[in-house]
Amino acid sequence: MSFRDELNSIRPDMKMISEQEMYETILYETYEEMKNWIKEDAKTKVYKN
Repeated sequence: MSFRDELNSIRPDMKMISEQEMYETILYETYEEMKNWIKEDAKTKVYKN
């Protein structure tokens, strides 16, 4: 069963998104999260020194 068929069987009313869109969303969210970690890490290091 393909990804699309599986998704459609779970939520037939849901707007179909492509795997590409899904991966782009996940990548963007991960990127934003990592940016925040780096900012927090930088703040911690500045305060320690």
